[in-house]
Amino acid sequence: MGLQGRGSLALVFLTALFCASGAPHDQWTSRRVIYQVLTDRFARDPDATGDSCNSGHCQWGNYCGGTYEGILSKLDYIKGMNFNALWISPIPGQIPCGYHGYWTKDWNRYNTFFGDANGDELKRMTDQLHSEDIWVMLDIVANHNGPGVYNASPPSSWPFDRREHYHPPCQIDWNRQESIERCWLVNLPDLNTEDWFVQDFLIDWVAQQVDRFGFDGLRIDTTPYVPKWFWQRMVQRLPGTYTLGEVLIGGRALSYFAKYQYDEHDGGRVLDAVLNYPLYWALINSFQRRQSLWGVANILRQIQDTFRDVASLGVFIDCHDQDRFLLHEPSHTLYQNALTFVLTTTGVPIIYYGTEQGMTQSPDASYGDDNRRREALWKVGYNTEHPLYHFLARLNLLRTLGVFDGAQRELWVLNEIYFFARGERVLVVTANIGDGRSFDINLPPDNIPQAFRGQRYFCDLLKLRGSAVLAFFSNINNTPISTPPAAFLQTSSAVREATWEGQALTTNETKRDYMLRTIAVAKGESMASQSESEGSAFEPFLPPSQKPRNHTREELVRAETPLAPFVNPLACVGPDELKLPCGPSPGEASQPSADACMAAGCCFGLPLNDWDFVPYCFHPMVPSLINAPPPPRPRRNPTQRGHRVGQGACREMPHGVSGGFHVHIKGGMPQIWMAMPREAAVSK
Repeated sequence: MGLQGRGSLALVFLTALFCASGAPHDQWTSRRVIYQVLTDRFARDPDATGDSCNSGHCQWGNYCGGTYEGILSKLDYIKGMNFNALWISPIPGQIPCGYHGYWTKDWNRYNTFFGDANGDELKRMTDQLHSEDIWVMLDIVANHNGPGVYNASPPSSWPFDRREHYHPPCQIDWNRQESIERCWLVNLPDLNTEDWFVQDFLIDWVAQQVDRFGFDGLRIDTTPYVPKWFWQRMVQRLPGTYTLGEVLIGGRALSYFAKYQYDEHDGGRVLDAVLNYPLYWALINSFQRRQSLWGVANILRQIQDTFRDVASLGVFIDCHDQDRFLLHEPSHTLYQNALTFVLTTTGVPIIYYGTEQGMTQSPDASYGDDNRRREALWKVGYNTEHPLYHFLARLNLLRTLGVFDGAQRELWVLNEIYFFARGERVLVVTANIGDGRSFDINLPPDNIPQAFRGQRYFCDLLKLRGSAVLAFFSNINNTPISTPPAAFLQTSSAVREATWEGQALTTNETKRDYMLRTIAVAKGESMASQSESEGSAFEPFLPPSQKPRNHTREELVRAETPLAPFVNPLACVGPDELKLPCGPSPGEASQPSADACMAAGCCFGLPLNDWDFVPYCFHPMVPSLINAPPPPRPRRNPTQRGHRVGQGACREMPHGVSGGFHVHIKGGMPQIWMAMPREAAVSK
């Protein structure tokens, strides 16, 4: 399940600090991370066989077999990356080659390649996603129908079967907005949205889908090809539904994009947001083509000056209309920097399916142009141990916790490095220096967040290892830890069903229940090569389904006596559960025994190698215990030194940052530094 419920001490602190709930709009702009899938290309039915991608004669790609049931079968895969919003393809009936959903023919039926014609399977999918607190964004098209429907006599589209339902064919004059709205985009029959029948039907149809399926947001295709007043009328029917428009016309001033958020004449709202293509082009130039990061800095300033609501804009580095980043730049280091920027900057982040697998192009490049951007994911696989899968899971978790809710402020810009703050506690460092290179820089005191000046302890949130959680401290306001997000309360079936090393051993005389100590999860073996070659600062979490490595006897605690009350060892060892203190607390010179903890109905843990203190007796995380007041902080064993949190993840600056904040960029990897309360970094 990726990073769900798995954390470090710092992440428990973040849970306490950033879990305040907000209105839906606030959640879209700060707490929602969108995973975009092409329904046909993401996942097939579990029992599907063969290769339908090559079964057909469509010039621009055949149907490959992805379905709504396929999406549901990969729900754990999506949740494992901590996504909480899903963007799906358009749903109406299509012409034979409209696998992507943008070539509608029959508005009265649902696409039967994705599910049934009545929409029951789509309804089942959206209901299940909503039950998991995953919002659903529907892609819609109101500008055109599919190629060829206009050529029949009468036009072969329901209900648009009259000539007056379409604008007459004409070639677009890109210098005239009226021409953009009334002429055809290539060979796509342009719907006459000035016609009252067309207008009313389209708006009613969208409202009906939102009402039936509970869609939380709409991504609107070809937005500038339809008059703004049409979108304004549609939005009035959809209060509370987030609307995100695609404005993909190059060579335009930023004001052209901004006018589809707020009208340039009367200032009225048009859509909630548009896809931030101006920032996308700058990110591609800086991280893929390695041009100066001043380009990103400059466009961010212009965006801030031009758009009235920057926080609502959709931010991305890959999508179905553009070649994948890794197709033209294979460096995962540069990719991780670009992804870090997308997931930490102001806006609503959107991650394209396959990013987590490092997709560049399809292994089978024989079906049209799709191998560059729309390949079937099952051709690559659903590897939950891929470094990018873990990387996205960590970033998404931080995003959904609200770590990046604070105002964004540029701190320092160089050609190859860009520093910015989110609020007064978080410092983000991105670079385009590339693989294996390192860089040192000292940020002047005036160029660091305010909270950094008053703290002595700092942690790189991308470098913290997954470890047992020490949840016996208050947040910076000295209030008990509040209820964390639902993801922290879930335990995957993989954990519940796992056969762990040393569990429930039986001898001829007595049954001995063993419990693993609360383990600081080490770097996964599959990550070692990347870390060595690129100097990766990212310490991935071990997937919960992966069996831990063999441990020494010191890492196992044997309960010789009967358990009273019984504590299921499986409830104590899961590395994806937060822990709370329980039962006897360790004294200065002694600690409770395993038997004492077990007798109190608690789990028992030995000191971790990378921490100076642990709650020896602890509960598995359950809702009834979350708001329990924390006990006094135990003292550190005077024979132990240091307070390592993973290798170099946290550091202490005894004299503060009065002389500046030194940043060592190892291997070109991004960093996210956070000023931590003293209690979250060390106990003395």
